[in-house]
Amino acid sequence: MTRYERIISCLSVASVVTVLAYLSLYFTQMGSFADDPGVGWHLKNGELIWASGQVPRSDPFLAPERRPWVADQWLSDLMLFKLYALGGWELLYVTFAGVWIVTFFGVLFPALQRQSGSALASLAAVLVAFKCAQVHFILRPVVVSLLCFTVVFVAIRDMSRRDVASRGFPFLPGALLVSLFVVWSNLHPAFVLGLLVALLTPVARRLEAKKFDTTCGQLAALAFLCTAATLANPYTANLHKSILALGRSEYFMQLNQEWLPPDLTSFAGLALLSLIGFPLLTTLMAPTFRKEIRWFDIIATSLLTIEALRSVRCVPFAAIAATFPFTAAVMYVARNCAIPALGLTAKCINLVEQRERRHSYAALTAWLCAVCGIVGVTSALLPEKLGPQTSRYPPAVLATIRADAPRGVVLASPDWGGAITATLYPDFQAVIDDRNVLVGEDLYRHYFESLTSRQALEALVKRFGVTHLVIPAKSVVAKELVSQGGMPILLNDGQSVVVRIG
Repeated sequence: MTRYERIISCLSVASVVTVLAYLSLYFTQMGSFADDPGVGWHLKNGELIWASGQVPRSDPFLAPERRPWVADQWLSDLMLFKLYALGGWELLYVTFAGVWIVTFFGVLFPALQRQSGSALASLAAVLVAFKCAQVHFILRPVVVSLLCFTVVFVAIRDMSRRDVASRGFPFLPGALLVSLFVVWSNLHPAFVLGLLVALLTPVARRLEAKKFDTTCGQLAALAFLCTAATLANPYTANLHKSILALGRSEYFMQLNQEWLPPDLTSFAGLALLSLIGFPLLTTLMAPTFRKEIRWFDIIATSLLTIEALRSVRCVPFAAIAATFPFTAAVMYVARNCAIPALGLTAKCINLVEQRERRHSYAALTAWLCAVCGIVGVTSALLPEKLGPQTSRYPPAVLATIRADAPRGVVLASPDWGGAITATLYPDFQAVIDDRNVLVGEDLYRHYFESLTSRQALEALVKRFGVTHLVIPAKSVVAKELVSQGGMPILLNDGQSVVVRIG
């Protein structure tokens, strides 16, 4: 083996791309990674679960009444708290960045490479999906849920391709899959997307076989067991009801950015269109390509794409599903559309592909070293200021409230409810936070009305026994309070006005 060949075999393309992908993630999103408004109550809920040994049945954080609460991410909350307790923000950042890398390069990439036989085509698809999915790279349980979805999607897709008569049904992987749904249903509500994939698998198999064969029956039974497994949570069927309740609320679907349709002119939107559009274009230009796409990929990608075009939240899941037909299209074009002018490029690509296959063990070792290196040095590369930015968790506002009274009730933006819970609970309780279904449409409407109407604000203050107001300085009611006086203003920093009631 020449020196050049040794370099190619040890410096795996996958490892190099993994490092580059992570660096792009680090420089573009690490600064705002923990800015989600729910981070605070997730951590505090995990702390309460750890201390009490019980999953909450009613909300302890918001004033004044204890509303019935289905904590549909309780296991993730517990995990978040324990990571934070063991290593602070540094360990949370490193762990979630590692989970993100493993999802795309440790689970999705090998599955695509097995299908296509090409490391480069698989990496191209993974990179596009990786960048597309970054719209939801936040310090929330959805990152873990994305890993669960990828594992489920790859496993079910492999099962749908088996022939029970000749190879037998994989009962052990099936049992592991059911067990994963038990865990996933306690981690994050996106398990319903995994169920969607499991339920459509028998249909796809029926279309492939053109008859209801033994494999169809086995897959249908597996889908039923996976569905039943999601009832193994502290709330049983009430978990599913709470998820449906959010989906039925048109008000909340329009209120939250993550539920709005994606901007298809953005980088993530264009990446998603590339993943979906290239296989479609290949099919239109070469109808014979359709025979290389399985019904499972067509149905799964179509349904998830429809959801992604309706909601930003579903974009990462659709991107993962779309990588399989995308990779198949890339390989089809590479085999059938040879361009003489690209002969040298093709030879270089072939050389890399041969080395990747011939020295797969060395390539895997290089990839594992790359991931370990990322995790190892991340703590040194992280920004000096970790955690939420001050615009999300304002330290001056929180310190002012804490210094003014030993306890009370705070009315602030839903985006700041998590900060109040994380920093001031149990001495202070927020009135509203970002848990839409728990709080309800009426309270959300009344809160936004209170920013423009002094009468509506006073009604909320009286209803919830508010002791402190935190109002955006540019709001109509804040300008009125500042100009007219009558209430003690504790802080006015140009962004927020903190007012003591009574």
